[in-house]
Amino acid sequence: GEFHWQKEGESMGTIKKIGAIILFVFGGFFAIATIKMIFIDMPKGRKSQNEAVYVGRGAYDPANDGKTVIVCGEMKIVEPAYDDEIGISFDTMRVMRKAQTLKLTDKETKIEARGNYNKYLEWSSGLSEMKDYTAKVDVGGFHLDQEYMDRIMLDGRAQYDEEKLNQQGYSVVKDRNYSQTFFIQPMDQTKRYPQEGDFRYEYSSSKYGNGSTVTVIGIQDGDTLRFTGSAADCMREGELTKEEFREENRKNGVGTVIMGIILPLAFILGGIFLLISSGVKPE
Repeated sequence: GEFHWQKEGESMGTIKKIGAIILFVFGGFFAIATIKMIFIDMPKGRKSQNEAVYVGRGAYDPANDGKTVIVCGEMKIVEPAYDDEIGISFDTMRVMRKAQTLKLTDKETKIEARGNYNKYLEWSSGLSEMKDYTAKVDVGGFHLDQEYMDRIMLDGRAQYDEEKLNQQGYSVVKDRNYSQTFFIQPMDQTKRYPQEGDFRYEYSSSKYGNGSTVTVIGIQDGDTLRFTGSAADCMREGELTKEEFREENRKNGVGTVIMGIILPLAFILGGIFLLISSGVKPE
């Protein structure tokens, strides 16, 4: 019996050590990303904003080709972000679809859609099941390039066209157990008790869409604006002067730096805690 407990303790210690290594790796990765952001990306972004030509709502000027420009205007979705698999489109710059599947578990979980407890089923998200969809977008007479679409932050909530979804055989369901709250799932699933293998989708989206008034920075290439800087400071809501645009990015940058420091610290401290609890004391 004692040998069995000893073995179990050793294997638990090994699992904790592996967990600690994983946390250290993530902590190191985020620490490097933060150092790069503070010492390379942010100074580069500030320099680019300081040197930018302020076009505002002005027209295309060939003299600005190859230069960094700041442009204001209403966003026009030329082609929406279209999920061809489900058959629905979104009037926003970018959406990301994540899938969740009902899997067997030993936990007792309440399935919100039906309000009943099911002992063995739980919604599980898979990283490999994420899909990205982007729109074609104009701002102030300029096209935003594809890198703009790919890099823009997903900081909004997707708006669903329920009528269109119903035609495609999907329903919008609410689940308060998740921050996203709203999911879409096949109609036939909502008319019976949940089963293992059931699936549903959630969409994250950019907060900018058709008719949004925005100020953007980019490198002018004919009538196209090429992405420059970082996803956090390339676009701001409202019609801003050059000074206001820089100030908004400066304020945003402080929060980003704080988060950039907290995140690696949390991973590294978590790793130290696991190491100590596994019986290894750091030197």
